[in-house]
Amino acid sequence: MGGILSVLKMCVATLETGSIRGNPMNIETISGNGYQCAVLHGALTISSFISLTPALSSIIQEHPEHDLVLDMSDVHSADPNAARLLLNIKKKLEHNKKKLYLFNPDKDQRRLFLSSSPDDNIEILDSLAILQQNADNNLYQQYLPFTMEENGLLRLRLGCGICGSTNVYGYLLEKNDYTWSWPQNEFFPLCSLKSGEPFDYFGTLPIICCDCLTASIDIGNFNVFDENNHIRYHSTYNDQTKLFLSKTIKKRKKLMEESEVVISDTFFKCPRSRIASYYCCILAESCARIAAVDRHDDSMFTVGFLNYLSLLFAEQEKKPGLIDGCRTWLTQALATPERYDPAQLSQSHFIIFIATISLGKYKEVNKIMENYTTLMDLHGSISGHSDSIASPTFWYNRAEEIWKEDINRKSSAIFTW
Repeated sequence: MGGILSVLKMCVATLETGSIRGNPMNIETISGNGYQCAVLHGALTISSFISLTPALSSIIQEHPEHDLVLDMSDVHSADPNAARLLLNIKKKLEHNKKKLYLFNPDKDQRRLFLSSSPDDNIEILDSLAILQQNADNNLYQQYLPFTMEENGLLRLRLGCGICGSTNVYGYLLEKNDYTWSWPQNEFFPLCSLKSGEPFDYFGTLPIICCDCLTASIDIGNFNVFDENNHIRYHSTYNDQTKLFLSKTIKKRKKLMEESEVVISDTFFKCPRSRIASYYCCILAESCARIAAVDRHDDSMFTVGFLNYLSLLFAEQEKKPGLIDGCRTWLTQALATPERYDPAQLSQSHFIIFIATISLGKYKEVNKIMENYTTLMDLHGSISGHSDSIASPTFWYNRAEEIWKEDINRKSSAIFTW
């Protein structure tokens, strides 16, 4: 993985804002789901703002669709002038319908940034996990009006952006509505309903067009219809990806023919069988590989993650190729960490870690775990609670548990997946 220095390069984009009168102020930026977190260090004063303001303005301009979070954990002092300057940044963001948050300021700073006027207050956060939950909930609420109940699930009204078919099976899921845990000796988290009944979240996740077999775990890749059959959201696939996916329809159909699986009209309907879930993941992985050609989004992570999900449903003889796919694609994803949020980075490390364990590459596993720990040290302030798959800590804690065990003694369980 290239050692600690390479991890530092992967995990942090640093903007050196210079030193004014002996008062340096550096910014490290970390991408989140719907926000950019700028980690500040040193003193927050009028002099530091001479160089800090352009750096923050650059972040806002480069990510106009994101809220801005200022991590104050390592800011040792701030003066009233800083409060007034931050208020100007807050108003600039609000003009674009975005927000400014302060994360983890100390007691003195909290008093400084709280105003008697509610309009002049800057919202203070004690955990950034709430922003991730808000982003997930906003996405859920966005698509909720375009669902209908089916077998206890919310089926989305979808159309295929490739062939135009409306014979699409896709369901609206909210990962924070479930209970997550790690069964002993397992590399896949267990999902349960609030009632305690197990729920096949990963098998339900892929969306698939039953006609051209285009599949994805991203709702946005499909057209979304309202109850009057009007398209409310168009597929986000670009023209190049649409062309490639159209040209590979025969290839996807041939894959299913060679599987000798009998596909009925309800084969991909939920609840899905193990074999249906496997092919949903495999088809989604093949489509994500095509989308990864332009490398302008998070497709490389998605391909690696779908290889990981496929392992959950695959027959034993299929697993070596999937393990190799996990390592190959997620290693590429970690080479461009700025495209991914902390949860995706943590999941990437976790999957590479367990995939490498399964191959018995102990020296490599040790280095991966060192780099993983460095990642979490850098992102520790934004990790949130460890009881949801949306949390980086959830995946890291499991990796630590596995690594602290006697791997040789546990090898018979670990290597079987």
